[in-house]
Amino acid sequence: MLKLFCNVIAVEMPNLCETVIQTFKLFLFRVFAFGKRAHTRDLGPKLYDRENEIVIREKLPLFIWLENEVLYSRPIDVIDKTRFVRHQLKNETISSEHKYNTYASAKKIPEFVDFYNIQMDDFTPDNPHLYRTFNDFFIRHVKDGKRPVAALEDDSIITSAADCRLSVFNSVEDARNLLIKGKNFNLETLLTANASEDDSDKIEIVKEALSAHSSIANFRLAPMDYHRFHSPVTGYIEVIYHIDGEYFTVEPKALESDIDVLSQNSRSVISIKTEEHGKVIFIPIGAEAVGKQIITVEAGQQVKKGDELGYFDYGGSDILVIFEHLVRWDEDIFSYSQQTIETLVKCNSSIGAFQ
Repeated sequence: MLKLFCNVIAVEMPNLCETVIQTFKLFLFRVFAFGKRAHTRDLGPKLYDRENEIVIREKLPLFIWLENEVLYSRPIDVIDKTRFVRHQLKNETISSEHKYNTYASAKKIPEFVDFYNIQMDDFTPDNPHLYRTFNDFFIRHVKDGKRPVAALEDDSIITSAADCRLSVFNSVEDARNLLIKGKNFNLETLLTANASEDDSDKIEIVKEALSAHSSIANFRLAPMDYHRFHSPVTGYIEVIYHIDGEYFTVEPKALESDIDVLSQNSRSVISIKTEEHGKVIFIPIGAEAVGKQIITVEAGQQVKKGDELGYFDYGGSDILVIFEHLVRWDEDIFSYSQQTIETLVKCNSSIGAFQ
């Protein structure tokens, strides 16, 4: 991280001269303000723990917090005109993908489980020493019955796509005001920026679902989470396409920056057509240290609510889901989203219902 920061300064020195002192003072203030929480590593954003009905702070390693504070604050996030930072992050992603697929990486699993207090009884195998590599652990399977599908036979009920930190919104404007601060963010950009011309027909099918009043859910996955993702609805897969991109983190700090993170990161687009509730556009988005999204369904395939759609390789990641029809969100999740506080939810639990 220090090496990357020094390289950025070297490349962008002319742009830094006027603002670096003020920025450094602000950074030091934040370091001291977070000093007390640093002792326990509770440095992340506020979260509503739905299971225990309390607000907590996300546990975050100190170096990750420092990296986010530097890279996604002014002036760094507005002076990276050379794309230097982006290419560095992509190189780190490729390196991480290789590193976490080595047998030596498995030695880090027990420490990781202990630091994040991961409940291994939920997964198979449940012994952290039985995974061959860290990435094998990262894409672990959940045990049968540990993530039951809410109201499986009621197609009006929508379920969580993943173990995640969830934010929900009644419109694109709400999402932009409360979560996604990228100045150029809009749904069409998300679905089309850097897409292949070969996918133009698929893009047109997906765009049929777009509206300024589309309900939106953002599922943010942290590295400690179960990283397979599941369909929130029952329907059939209309189209699937992939878009290459960058690997910015999806931490709230980055979403609040001047970088339009979600529309620039590597992502896949899956259109799910439901029988009575229109299209559901499911967008798994890669992030820092995630080299790719692996999709395990095919176009034309029928899926039931709770069926696996794919998984992420090692790292944090994000899923943005757009609903053509309006959704009445569960009150607790919606209320905290309006306060810009994410809700911790389990995969396949209820999060709302079609109106």
